[in-house]
Order: sequence, then structure tokens, then C-alpha cells
Amino acid sequence: MHNWDLSRFNNKNVILTGENREMTATAAFLKKHSNANSLVHKFVDLNNLASAYEQFAKPDLAKTILIKSAGVPGSKMGAPYITSTQLFFELIQPLGNITIGVTGTKGKTTTASLIAAMLEQAGKEVILCGNIGQAMIAYLDKATPLKIFVIELSSQQLEELEVSPHIACVTNLYNDHLDYHGSLEAYFEAKLNIVRFMGPDDIFVYNPNFELCREWAKTSQAKSIVINPDEQLDMSKTKLIGDHNRLNAIMAKTVAKQVGANEQNCLVAINSFQPIEHRLEKITTINGVTFIDDAIASQPEAAIAGLEAVSKEYGPVSGILLGGQDRNYDFTNLMLKLYHFKVMNLVLFPDTVDKMKAALPQGYQPAILETKDMNQAVKWAYQRAPKGSVVLLSTGAPSYSLWKDFEHKGNQFQKAIKLL
Repeated sequence: MHNWDLSRFNNKNVILTGENREMTATAAFLKKHSNANSLVHKFVDLNNLASAYEQFAKPDLAKTILIKSAGVPGSKMGAPYITSTQLFFELIQPLGNITIGVTGTKGKTTTASLIAAMLEQAGKEVILCGNIGQAMIAYLDKATPLKIFVIELSSQQLEELEVSPHIACVTNLYNDHLDYHGSLEAYFEAKLNIVRFMGPDDIFVYNPNFELCREWAKTSQAKSIVINPDEQLDMSKTKLIGDHNRLNAIMAKTVAKQVGANEQNCLVAINSFQPIEHRLEKITTINGVTFIDDAIASQPEAAIAGLEAVSKEYGPVSGILLGGQDRNYDFTNLMLKLYHFKVMNLVLFPDTVDKMKAALPQGYQPAILETKDMNQAVKWAYQRAPKGSVVLLSTGAPSYSLWKDFEHKGNQFQKAIKLL
């Protein structure tokens, strides 16, 4: 039985912002192990100008601890708080378990999953947790000395973190989550926390093609290991497609080898890996038309990577479903790529319709459907798709204009295909 130091919660009233998986797991852990007076879930209205502290009727801060969910920006709190991520790292550190943190704008779920699979192949005891699904804190009670924690960390989880993992892996860095962080600089500052507090015994693995990662490596005390982005990895036997997944696999292999996996363990894991839902997921082929769900692709760079991967693996893309929340992305390169690949049918969802149309290069005149209706979108793209071609959901913009999240969008796409 672990002897957790949770004395700060003694006789305190704990308010948790929201009742998602992370907050529910945190409340369950504190209920079991702390002497908190009370544990209450309260929701923060992000559209309300008042801070969370004011929305909670200004509780006495001498008697209250606020625990912030990753979905609530720190700037919205209006009073001191802690996070579930910070609490996990503070409690795991004295136990000495190896922690591997994986972040990046794209590829972190696949990379974290591959690292876990490679270490399992090497006979290691692994817990895969964090942004990928179950909250880290839910696994603290299972932290026997040999357990290795592989943790997917979002920028929201990293924002306030004051402890870094033993091994940090940064897949890439692009423009994202500006609505949450307020600026690109603030987004990158949040990501930097994964290496900011590392010591000389820690390890930072990164892709040297990203200048910011190179800068972080110079200022970090950690041992830096760069991947070779040009390494030729045999991906012929795996279901993972696309050059971005080759880079994810190289990244995962580099990390796993630091913790006792060998080349063979890594290759077996890559070859037997099952792609994760809504990430270049082949749904079905109907009358020679293949449908691919890449709902996770919510930035232009991700949509370009998906387009290149699908064209190489499955054949020409005849129709693509694009658009979503407007976060001031530049769609110029994405539209040039669609022109280059001769994608002749574009479905455009709000709120980026005008920006995407304005970015069409001269001479590129695809058929365009503007719609809010996924069923109409899928039917229209299918009716115009020649045999041997692909209809691709890869919106290049965030989901929140029409959908709750990318899973909601991907599930709607898959349901619409079943109605054809």
C-alpha cells in the first residue's frame, strides 16, 4: 500500500472543475486516500466573463482547493489552483517509476501507443495513459516499482506542469489550440514544460527538423537524442500508412530503445500495430470507392499528410471533406496540394468556407458543395467518385463548428457511409 503525501487536502473542501474522466478519477483517488472535507464537481461556463472563482461564489481559499480540468484555460480560474497532471507527477516521483511523456501537435497518440507496444514486446510492464484515454491518476494505485508509465500529454495538460517526465518525446510542433492558449507563443511555452524541469539524468527525444525543438535541446539539462528523419523503415507489413507514421514509428523506436527494447521488439510491434480510430482508418469500399476516416486531421499540415498517405496507399482521392472552426489557419499549401493531386470534389463545412475558397490557386476549379449536413456531404462525394478512387474525411480545421470533437465528426462520417 502506498503512503501518499496528501496532507495539503486535510480538512479542505475540494472543488473539481467539471465531471469528465480526469476529474472523476481525481475525485475517486482523493476520496480513497485523502482526508478532504468534501469533493464537489462544478462546471465552469467558459463564455461567462466572470472567472471560475467568481462563478463558484468566491469560496474561502484558506479552506478550499481548486483542481482545474485540462479543458479549462488557467486564465479563466481567477484563483490559485492545482491540476490532476501536476498531482500525478508529484506523487509518482518519490516512487521512482520511469515516466515517458509524449507530446506534439500531431502523432502523439500513435507514438505513445507504439512505445507502449514496443515495451510490452520487450517484456516490460507498461501503463499507457493520459490524454489518450484514462487519467494518469487512476493508475497510481497500480504503480508497482517496475511499471513504466507512457503518458500522452496535451498542451492543456502541460500548461501548468512544474515536473517533467524522465523521458520526453516531442513529435512535431505546428500552429494549434490558439483559442485555448491565446497565442502561438503561449502554446509553445506550454509544450516546453515537458522538458523545462528535466535534469541531467533525463532524456529528450525529438525530430531535428523542428527548429524550436533544437532550441529547447540547447537550453535543457537533459541528454538530447535526435531521430534520423530520413531513416528508411520497412513499413510494408504494417497497417500504419503515410510518411508521418514512419516518423512516428522512428520516434517510438528511439524512445523504446532507451528503456530496454531492441530492434526486433520494435519491428514486431510496428508490424502488428492496429491503427487507432479516426486516424487514416479505412472504413469500407463500396462499388470500388474507398472511404477513409482521418477525422483527427484538424490542421492543414495534418490534412496534407493524410492526403499524401492515402493517395500512395489506396489510390487517387476524388473527394475530400474539409473545413470546421475558423482558427485563422493558412490554407494556401493545402489547396495547392489538392490541386497537385487533382482532387476534383470538395465538401466545405462552416466556418472556414470563405477562407478555403479564397485560398484556391488559379486554374483549380473543383466542384464544391457547401453544407452542414454530413449525410449530404458523404452522398454527394460518393456519387461523383469514380471506381478506384477514395473519399477522404480530413478536414484540415478543428471540429467544433459543427461537432463536439473529432470522434463525433468521424462517427457521423461512418454512420453516413452506412446509409449509402
